[in-house]
Amino acid sequence: GKRLALDQIVDDRAEIWVKTLDAGPVTRIFSGGSQTYRPFWSADGRSIGFVSDMDRVGAVYRAASDGSGTIELLARSPKAVDEGAWSSDGQWLVLRLGSGGGRDIYAMRIGVDSVPKPIVATPADDYAPALSPDGRWLAYGSNANGKDEIYVRSFPGGGGQWQISID
Repeated sequence: GKRLALDQIVDDRAEIWVKTLDAGPVTRIFSGGSQTYRPFWSADGRSIGFVSDMDRVGAVYRAASDGSGTIELLARSPKAVDEGAWSSDGQWLVLRLGSGGGRDIYAMRIGVDSVPKPIVATPADDYAPALSPDGRWLAYGSNANGKDEIYVRSFPGGGGQWQISID
């Protein structure tokens, strides 16, 4: 609650920065590729995940939130990687793959799985994955019923899904 991760456009490319709240400095964490965006925090606050095309393919990377150390590749896919989130225990990485229409949600166990596995992969557009603090539930947006709604399902899988929004 004391720092904000953000992407900021500098010289026509997006970079990852951390702002110390309220009146503290803004520190660049990573600059590479033409687009680096959608930062997300690890539960312990020591790492920031982000999407970058620095290898000419969208992928998810991890950097120390204080800017020290090296950048680590976490996941790459033939489909565009465009969003990410960690489970609170740090064991799972949830990803939204695809851009525009045909987006789906995948997950992988960090250090265990070599490729992401589908969690919500439907003909609909599935996006904006968010895990509950206890890691048992996945909330996400989908246009499965013809309009954008929010759904919840157990994580990492099994059981049905529940629509929890109206319009």
